[in-house]
Amino acid sequence: CIFFQCSLAFNQGKISQYYVKETKKLTNILIHHNFNCLSFQLWCIFHRPELVRPSLEDSLKKLQLDYIDLYIIHFPTALKPGEEIIPTDEHGKTIFDTVDICATWEAMKKCKDAGSAKSIGVSIFNRRQLEMILNKPGLKYRPVGNQVRTLSLFSFCYYPLLILLPRV
Repeated sequence: CIFFQCSLAFNQGKISQYYVKETKKLTNILIHHNFNCLSFQLWCIFHRPELVRPSLEDSLKKLQLDYIDLYIIHFPTALKPGEEIIPTDEHGKTIFDTVDICATWEAMKKCKDAGSAKSIGVSIFNRRQLEMILNKPGLKYRPVGNQVRTLSLFSFCYYPLLILLPRV
Protein backbone atom coordinates (compact mmCIF):
# COMPACT_ATOMS: atom_id res chain seq x y z
CA CYS A 1 0.00 0.00 0.00
CA ILE A 2 1.29 3.48 -0.84
CA PHE A 3 0.59 6.19 1.71
CA PHE A 4 -0.42 9.50 0.11
CA GLN A 5 -0.97 12.45 2.39
CA CYS A 6 -3.07 15.46 1.46
CA SER A 7 -2.17 18.58 3.43
CA LEU A 8 -3.52 22.05 2.97
CA ALA A 9 -1.65 24.32 0.61
CA PHE A 10 -2.28 27.96 1.33
CA ASN A 11 -2.08 31.13 -0.69
CA GLN A 12 -2.34 34.14 1.66
CA GLY A 13 -4.46 32.19 4.14
CA LYS A 14 -6.80 30.66 1.53
CA ILE A 15 -6.74 27.15 0.09
CA SER A 16 -5.02 27.29 -3.26
CA GLN A 17 -7.38 26.33 -6.10
CA TYR A 18 -4.35 25.00 -7.98
CA TYR A 19 -3.63 22.64 -5.10
CA VAL A 20 -7.21 21.36 -5.04
CA LYS A 21 -7.16 20.81 -8.81
CA GLU A 22 -3.80 19.00 -8.78
CA THR A 23 -4.71 16.91 -5.72
CA LYS A 24 -7.95 15.82 -7.42
CA LYS A 25 -5.92 14.64 -10.42
CA LEU A 26 -3.47 12.74 -8.23
CA THR A 27 -6.28 11.28 -6.10
CA ASN A 28 -8.00 9.96 -9.24
CA ILE A 29 -4.73 8.36 -10.41
CA LEU A 30 -4.13 6.78 -7.01
CA ILE A 31 -7.68 5.39 -6.79
CA HIS A 32 -7.54 4.13 -10.39
CA HIS A 33 -4.34 2.21 -9.58
CA ASN A 34 -5.70 0.89 -6.24
CA PHE A 35 -3.34 2.91 -4.05
CA ASN A 36 -5.78 3.15 -1.21
CA CYS A 37 -4.08 4.95 1.65
CA LEU A 38 -5.14 8.57 1.46
CA SER A 39 -4.59 10.75 4.51
CA PHE A 40 -5.67 14.25 5.55
CA GLN A 41 -4.30 16.27 8.43
CA LEU A 42 -6.34 18.38 10.81
CA TRP A 43 -4.59 21.76 10.82
CA CYS A 44 -3.95 23.58 14.11
CA ILE A 45 -6.64 26.26 13.62
CA PHE A 46 -9.32 23.54 13.53
CA HIS A 47 -8.62 21.87 16.91
CA ARG A 48 -11.81 23.09 18.54
CA PRO A 49 -14.19 20.11 18.58
CA GLU A 50 -16.91 21.95 16.63
CA LEU A 51 -14.42 22.60 13.78
CA VAL A 52 -12.91 19.10 13.39
CA ARG A 53 -15.62 17.38 11.36
CA PRO A 54 -16.52 20.41 9.20
CA SER A 55 -12.83 20.72 8.28
CA LEU A 56 -12.72 17.09 7.15
CA GLU A 57 -16.07 17.28 5.34
CA ASP A 58 -14.93 20.41 3.49
CA SER A 59 -11.74 18.65 2.30
CA LEU A 60 -13.71 15.56 1.24
CA LYS A 61 -16.14 17.71 -0.71
CA LYS A 62 -13.37 19.64 -2.48
CA LEU A 63 -11.69 16.40 -3.53
CA GLN A 64 -15.00 14.65 -4.33
CA LEU A 65 -14.39 11.82 -1.86
CA ASP A 66 -16.79 10.05 0.50
CA TYR A 67 -14.17 9.15 3.12
CA ILE A 68 -10.46 9.25 3.87
CA ASP A 69 -8.36 6.30 5.01
CA LEU A 70 -6.49 8.18 7.74
CA TYR A 71 -7.25 11.48 9.47
CA ILE A 72 -4.36 12.82 11.55
CA ILE A 73 -4.11 15.64 14.08
CA HIS A 74 -1.30 17.55 12.35
CA PHE A 75 0.30 19.00 15.48
CA PRO A 76 -0.62 18.77 19.18
CA THR A 77 -0.79 22.54 19.67
CA ALA A 78 -3.93 24.49 18.81
CA LEU A 79 -3.83 27.89 17.14
CA LYS A 80 -6.53 30.57 17.17
CA PRO A 81 -9.25 29.71 14.63
CA GLY A 82 -9.78 32.09 11.75
CA GLU A 83 -8.72 32.89 8.20
CA GLU A 84 -4.98 32.93 8.87
CA ILE A 85 -3.20 29.58 8.69
CA ILE A 86 -0.77 30.77 11.37
CA PRO A 87 -2.53 33.57 13.25
CA THR A 88 -0.28 36.31 14.61
CA ASP A 89 -0.80 39.40 16.75
CA GLU A 90 0.28 42.95 15.90
CA HIS A 91 3.84 42.07 17.01
CA GLY A 92 4.07 39.04 14.74
CA LYS A 93 3.78 36.52 17.58
CA THR A 94 1.78 33.36 16.99
CA ILE A 95 -1.63 33.33 18.67
CA PHE A 96 -2.31 30.01 20.37
CA ASP A 97 -5.67 28.61 21.44
CA THR A 98 -6.49 26.62 24.57
CA VAL A 99 -8.11 23.39 23.47
CA ASP A 100 -7.94 20.12 25.38
CA ILE A 101 -6.32 17.61 23.02
CA CYS A 102 -8.68 14.93 24.39
CA ALA A 103 -11.65 17.05 23.26
CA THR A 104 -10.11 17.24 19.78
CA TRP A 105 -9.59 13.46 19.87
CA GLU A 106 -13.27 12.95 20.77
CA ALA A 107 -14.24 14.98 17.69
CA MET A 108 -11.85 12.88 15.58
CA LYS A 109 -13.61 9.79 16.94
CA LYS A 110 -16.92 11.16 15.68
CA CYS A 111 -15.43 11.46 12.18
CA LYS A 112 -14.52 7.77 12.32
CA ASP A 113 -17.94 6.83 13.72
CA ALA A 114 -19.62 8.77 10.89
CA GLY A 115 -17.57 6.88 8.29
CA SER A 116 -15.75 10.00 7.06
CA ALA A 117 -12.42 8.54 8.21
CA LYS A 118 -11.50 4.85 8.33
CA SER A 119 -8.71 5.46 10.84
CA ILE A 120 -7.53 8.31 13.04
CA GLY A 121 -4.06 9.16 14.27
CA VAL A 122 -1.72 11.88 15.47
CA SER A 123 1.44 13.62 14.33
CA ILE A 124 4.48 14.84 16.24
CA PHE A 125 3.01 13.89 19.63
CA ASN A 126 5.41 13.30 22.50
CA ARG A 127 4.95 10.62 25.13
CA ARG A 128 2.95 12.83 27.52
CA GLN A 129 0.59 13.92 24.76
CA LEU A 130 0.08 10.35 23.56
CA GLU A 131 -0.60 9.19 27.11
CA MET A 132 -3.24 11.91 27.57
CA ILE A 133 -5.23 10.27 24.78
CA LEU A 134 -4.34 6.64 25.54
CA ASN A 135 -5.22 7.00 29.25
CA LYS A 136 -8.47 8.84 28.58
CA PRO A 137 -11.37 7.16 30.42
CA GLY A 138 -13.77 5.50 27.99
CA LEU A 139 -11.29 5.62 25.09
CA LYS A 140 -12.99 4.05 22.08
CA TYR A 141 -10.22 4.35 19.47
CA ARG A 142 -6.48 4.50 19.95
CA PRO A 143 -4.41 6.49 17.47
CA VAL A 144 -3.36 4.09 14.70
CA GLY A 145 -0.10 5.95 14.31
CA ASN A 146 2.09 8.84 15.33
CA GLN A 147 3.58 10.53 12.29
CA VAL A 148 6.99 11.95 13.19
CA ARG A 149 9.83 13.75 11.46
CA THR A 150 12.63 11.79 13.06
CA LEU A 151 13.17 8.38 14.59
CA SER A 152 14.41 10.05 17.79
CA LEU A 153 10.75 10.00 18.87
CA PHE A 154 10.68 6.20 18.55
CA SER A 155 10.77 5.79 22.33
CA PHE A 156 7.38 7.55 22.52
CA CYS A 157 5.81 4.83 20.40
CA TYR A 158 6.29 1.82 22.62
CA TYR A 159 2.57 1.14 22.79
CA PRO A 160 1.44 -2.07 21.06
CA LEU A 161 -0.28 -1.48 17.73
CA LEU A 162 0.83 2.17 17.53
CA ILE A 163 2.57 2.54 14.19
CA LEU A 164 5.37 5.03 13.66
CA LEU A 165 4.59 6.83 10.39
CA PRO A 166 7.63 8.49 8.80
CA ARG A 167 7.14 12.09 7.75
CA VAL A 168 8.80 13.42 4.64
